This record gives sequence, structure tokens and C-alpha cells, in this order.
Amino acid sequence: MAKSWPLLRRDYHRLYPVQDELQIETAPGEIRMGRFETVFQIARLIGWVLSTGMMFSVVYGLYPGNLTVPLSSVYAALGHTAWAIGVSFIVIQCCTGSATMIDSLLSLRLIYPLSRLTYCAYLVHPIIMLITASQMDGPLHLHNDIVLILYFGNLVASYLMSFCVSIAFEAPVVNLLKIAFISKKRTKYPRFRSTLCLD
Repeated sequence: MAKSWPLLRRDYHRLYPVQDELQIETAPGEIRMGRFETVFQIARLIGWVLSTGMMFSVVYGLYPGNLTVPLSSVYAALGHTAWAIGVSFIVIQCCTGSATMIDSLLSLRLIYPLSRLTYCAYLVHPIIMLITASQMDGPLHLHNDIVLILYFGNLVASYLMSFCVSIAFEAPVVNLLKIAFISKKRTKYPRFRSTLCLD
């Protein structure tokens, strides 16, 4: 366990390992501001094919499991960047109105609480994984069933912990911000409203 701390500090606590993803993910904001508003149909089709291909290669590119050292190095160096490019293209298409079906699906009001929980689960899942790894008495013999049990156990525990963190910290702050920034027109006729909802 002590050997993994320098690796965790190097990869997850500093910004320069993910600097390229951060720069790629800010590109949709630049495009949304109207600098590249016109995208031709053929370029859009090529973009969809390339972004879908990149995202599928990131997810399913490791399937055979027999990666050579150069291929593993390329995957480790470019995997996050390729995923960020694919997601950025989808964001650009949604913002410019070219992907109305995906935009309407991602804009459903039912997804708002799930997105808040997912971001919180992203923040707390290393703690859950660290607790899981530190509670093991010895090494595991990896098998598909064991990996699935560990994955779904960590997933459920991460979402439960993120729900508790969201209820304890995020919901009160959101409600205080709503109270602080409520418009004058709404307070013209004061009514008792519940401030417990997260919307």
C-alpha cells in the first residue's frame, strides 16, 4: 500500500498530468462563444465517425488483454485525451443545435440530481477504493465474478457516500444560494415555500 501513494500523488493530485484534457475540455466554450459557429454537414459526419471511433477504441481497445509495451504506452498516454476529444465534440454538437436528440436526452430534468450525485461520486470514489484495498488481508485471485462484485460494491458504496455528502453539504448551500439570490419580483407577494427541494 505504501508503494502506491507516490503513484496516486503523481497521477491524481497534480494538474499537469491532465493538462491536455483540461485544454481540450475548454474548447467547446470557445466554440460556443460563436467563433466557429458554422460546421458543414460532411465535416460534422466525419467528426461523428471519428469521435465515436475514438471513444469506442478507448473503452474496448484493451479487450484482448495482451498489450505490448509500446501499445500500452500509447494507450496510457493518449487514452484520456482521445476520450476528452470525443466528449468535446458531442458537447459542441449539442451547443450548436446539431444533435437535438442527444441534447434533449442530456437536458432532461430527471438527470440533474443524478449528475450532481455522479460528480460527487467521482470525488469520493478514490476514498471508497482506498478503504476497500486497505481492508483486504491478502492479494485477490482475479476472476470475472470477483471483479464484478468489487466493481458493483464500490459503485453502490460510492453513490451512497455521495448521496450523504450531497445531502450534508451541497443541498444546504444550493438552498442558501437560492434564498440569497431570489429576485425582487418573486418576493413581492411572499409565500411560504419549501426550501428542501434541490431544484
